[in-house]
Amino acid sequence: LESSLSHAYDLKHGITVSIAFYYFKNDRFDDSEKADENLKTTSTLESMLPHDIRLKVRLDYFVDLDQDRVTSDSQSQNFLYRLPELELSKQAEFFSVKSSSIFRFGVYKEYRYSSSSGQLEIVDLEADLLQPNVYFFSQKLGKEIQNLPVNSVFKVSSIYEQYIFKNDGVSLFEGDALYTLGLDSTLTSELNNWVKLRSEYRGSFVPDDNNSPFYSFNKNTSQANELTESLVFYYNRKKSEKNRHDFYLEWSNAAGYNWLIDAKPWQDYKTAVTVKLNDHKAKISTAQKLNGLSSPYDRYSPLLVEFDSRTKKQLQLNYVISYDLNDIVQDQLWTVNYSTIRFAFPLGKHPEYQWNFNIYLNYQSDGLGKPFNASYYDIQTFSVRKYEHFRIFEMGYTKQSAELFFKYTFTAFPKDPIVLRRSRNAWTVEGRLKGSSEERFK
Repeated sequence: LESSLSHAYDLKHGITVSIAFYYFKNDRFDDSEKADENLKTTSTLESMLPHDIRLKVRLDYFVDLDQDRVTSDSQSQNFLYRLPELELSKQAEFFSVKSSSIFRFGVYKEYRYSSSSGQLEIVDLEADLLQPNVYFFSQKLGKEIQNLPVNSVFKVSSIYEQYIFKNDGVSLFEGDALYTLGLDSTLTSELNNWVKLRSEYRGSFVPDDNNSPFYSFNKNTSQANELTESLVFYYNRKKSEKNRHDFYLEWSNAAGYNWLIDAKPWQDYKTAVTVKLNDHKAKISTAQKLNGLSSPYDRYSPLLVEFDSRTKKQLQLNYVISYDLNDIVQDQLWTVNYSTIRFAFPLGKHPEYQWNFNIYLNYQSDGLGKPFNASYYDIQTFSVRKYEHFRIFEMGYTKQSAELFFKYTFTAFPKDPIVLRRSRNAWTVEGRLKGSSEERFK
């Protein structure tokens, strides 16, 4: 069960206050196991200061409601406390160069589950409101140049980010720190309304001695030095008096180079062909490795074929199949990796009272790695949904879990349906009738 409640209100002098509560409860099937239950709260206060400086104060808190009853839910307690966090930010523009500045500081505490130790680790550096334990500064600069030859647009941006942590027992600038310096640039061009070119460079420098006592901050830093090039051929014909249909055809190609990977610097060459006709779309895509190969059967990525169709009468078909392109090239065998089919269609003229049927088929595992055979498709789920005035009734069956369910939903409360579910030879009632107990009908 998940539930959220939020409210925002405006005070005098342009001050906005918002409060949000997020409640989570994972009730086990077995009554002998207690439910995992927690509550997260987020409170913010925002206001504009002189010189277009925005002030934001944020307070995040986590309450483990079952801490006395459940001791095996450590993995669900990953959380970064802000107690509180203050942020000053400003957007500006100088000589067509856009600037974004952020200065943030606060008192933080983190709970993080460690898979190596199997324990819940706590990072709680000494701090108070007058001496925060984390300081953050960010400066972004960006510029866009248009009206270049060949309908080109050039964008360039730079960013500098710095975290400083107040470790226990040392001065502010003697503890852990994170630094990142980045540069991104993009050049796009379009030739005669049928060719698109795109060059994109992404680079960031991260010192080797970067370190953070907080996992939530450390995961955001990564080094990059790569160039990506793409070439797209396309044809677009809009519906008009002379043309009865919308038609679009595209062939896209992309590859790249990464200077940080000495052994395999080349990124895969990716190619795809897309065709659209009104509300019908077909796409074929694959990729080829450009670095050294350990085997000729390792050269290509799967050949992915996708088809999506929607008619005016609301019939929907989605078909996906993946072939092993290496087998096709080397052995002329069209072996299947996976495939799915989805059908959806309504019965009834009035939308508020229609019956909607949904069918999902999956390619059975016995047929994977073998040449295509349509007999391997098997229905996995089937459901029927009936729309009534302010109510929705749905029933369905899932083959893999042998589950049968009946769902009744009031449109005024879409996240709180009443569900009668049969699985594991037992009936369960979920929703408003459930309460804190679980009803079973053998």
